[in-house]
Amino acid sequence: QRTELITNNLSEKLALTNEQYSQVEEIVLRREKLRDAGKLDKKHKARIVDDINSVLDKDQQKKWAHMRKEAQTKHQQQKKEGVNKNSNDAGDMIYYITPF
Repeated sequence: QRTELITNNLSEKLALTNEQYSQVEEIVLRREKLRDAGKLDKKHKARIVDDINSVLDKDQQKKWAHMRKEAQTKHQQQKKEGVNKNSNDAGDMIYYITPF
């Protein structure tokens, strides 16, 4: 369910083609399995970002980088304010979705 939500959000924001959607969905599913197993670390997150970037065209990559940067800034601000202090889903920012 999270995989579908994340993939749909990326598809909507980045106008993914059907082929891109399928590829991104596989990457997100792998990420969610690592997350659920408690094995999602910085190295895995970086690899996932790289893998998703490899599926996107140049314009989509730029847009996604901008979206991730905005989400990171928002997360840092929330952290300062004590919002989502104990969230385990901060890594979701790489997908530009609100952590839940």
